Amino acid sequence: MDTLIESLSGLSPIGLGLAGSLIAGLGTGVGALPMFLIPRLTPRIQDVLLAFSAGIMLAATFFSLIQPGLDAAAVVTEHPGLAAGLVILGVLFGAAALWAI
Repeated sequence: MDTLIESLSGLSPIGLGLAGSLIAGLGTGVGALPMFLIPRLTPRIQDVLLAFSAGIMLAATFFSLIQPGLDAAAVVTEHPGLAAGLVILGVLFGAAALWAI
């Protein structure tokens, strides 16, 4: 592990970005491989897989975006209610931007 960190510390930011993108892409490809091995999915299995994926994405959204946003907004506004309102407003603006796109 130490040699990996030492070898990565010598890379430029662009090299680190390329390495990170390559690792993420390989992870996505490896994760998709089981779909090529399953000949046919029943609607019930599709529903379970979609629900599982939605749960993972909801958790990732909260723990990686909303919770840090609440923490940062609480520092700026110094009031938890205003912080929550600011984050809600940001989420709504982001949803509106995606809808407009």
